[in-house]
Amino acid sequence: MVNYSEIFSGQGMDYQTYRALIDQLLLEGKATGDVAYDLHYTKMNVQRMNRVDKTISLNDELVSTIDHLKENYKFLVITEGWCGDAAQIVPLFNKIATASLGKIELRFVLRDKNLPLIDAHLTNGGRAIPVLIVLNESADQVLAT
Repeated sequence: MVNYSEIFSGQGMDYQTYRALIDQLLLEGKATGDVAYDLHYTKMNVQRMNRVDKTISLNDELVSTIDHLKENYKFLVITEGWCGDAAQIVPLFNKIATASLGKIELRFVLRDKNLPLIDAHLTNGGRAIPVLIVLNESADQVLAT
């Protein structure tokens, strides 16, 4: 059984830490994955995330929905720095959490360092990422994936 609370609190990184990890690994000629091509994709994804960070804005309907949240939530995202799909949406998750003014706490974990977690959330039998797991405030119940 997956201990979401432990993973969220013990292994989860906030957005700035996640981005700093990717940047630091690139300086060392590494990526979050173990395959040589991961470095090439990671470099492209840093540019993608930078672009999305600068250009994305939340629409009024989404901001209103966030403003009217009645409970607090934890968002746990399974990702990797080399994943192009993640690079396009991870910054959006950060914008949503920031706009929530504390109602949504966001953390990121690396897929390949959390195989039991990703194996509990396979997509059509595969370890596809990113995966957003919405948890209750105490992170002991999965509300949505």
